[in-house]
Amino acid sequence: MFMTFFCIEYVELGGRWTFRHRRGNAYIESAQYPDAAVAYHEAFVIDLVKKCGFREVTVAPQNPKKGKASWLH
Repeated sequence: MFMTFFCIEYVELGGRWTFRHRRGNAYIESAQYPDAAVAYHEAFVIDLVKKCGFREVTVAPQNPKKGKASWLH
């Protein structure tokens, strides 16, 4: 499986992204449009994916200085 997601540890907060709102484990950019941009802690995503049955999980930040999504593969 390959997916992209915002990893809160690798997003430069304060510019384009603030993720100031919370819903459960999710940090959301906009309360009005909660699905528009969502970030999670790396450990949460790894644990979730392993609970879904994947044995090997790697998170590779695409570009942490530019706030890009992380890759999970």
